[in-house]
Amino acid sequence: MKYKELKVLSSALLYGDNKLPSGEPELKALLMLAFNDIASRAQSLRLMTKSMSKEVLRGSVGDYLTRYPDLPVDDESELDMDKDLCFAASRFIASYISKNKPDIHRAEGEKIILLFNSKVNSMIESVQVDEEGNGYVKT
Repeated sequence: MKYKELKVLSSALLYGDNKLPSGEPELKALLMLAFNDIASRAQSLRLMTKSMSKEVLRGSVGDYLTRYPDLPVDDESELDMDKDLCFAASRFIASYISKNKPDIHRAEGEKIILLFNSKVNSMIESVQVDEEGNGYVKT
């Protein structure tokens, strides 16, 4: 998902409620907060790494680490998060701003994370690694 798509979606979620901040620094701060919240709990495949070249948030599956996501540079930037989790980011941003439905947005974001983690865990369980380190799906 591109940054501009996240802004449009977040704005639509807030229709009839408080508006998104017009300033980029404020919006990126909210995105950073949402990304941190998501990366702390979701098994983001995009953020899994074995490298210490970027700042690490926490340990992950096996010997993988979860790194902090990068913030977008401009509207055309792809968000540094798995696509499904970008929808959770939009929900969390809406929850931070909404006066009418903050709990609903938060709960929907949480549901997205739970569903995503379930899909990732199923995938991990179905992959077998042979002696050479090659991964394949168990049959």
